[in-house]
Amino acid sequence: MTELVRSGHLAFPRQVAKELAYGQYPDAPGAWIGSAKRNVSHPEPSEETLRMVLTVADRLVDAEATDDREPADPYVAAMACEIPRRYPGCRSVVATDDRVDRLPAKLSLVTGPSKLLTRT
Repeated sequence: MTELVRSGHLAFPRQVAKELAYGQYPDAPGAWIGSAKRNVSHPEPSEETLRMVLTVADRLVDAEATDDREPADPYVAAMACEIPRRYPGCRSVVATDDRVDRLPAKLSLVTGPSKLLTRT
């Protein structure tokens, strides 16, 4: 997977690295991402794209969450929106197991970005 990161075929924003590395029980992905994050070739999503994501899918962030770290989901969606705009002919695929909406508090990464795609 490290080679996929180096080649630009796999990317993630820094918030994903923080979530995985500082989880309650770091596992193999949490250990791997510490070294892989310095090889990410795509820039962090812009504030403009992040605002657009949160305008369309504000419930990607659980308003009732007590964690003080930035939630990664809106950054993942913003990066997925930006990569095809920066690199015409390229497409983004979000790989996640976050498939269940926890309404009314939070949308999953499957539902949230689908709202974005129908508007962009």
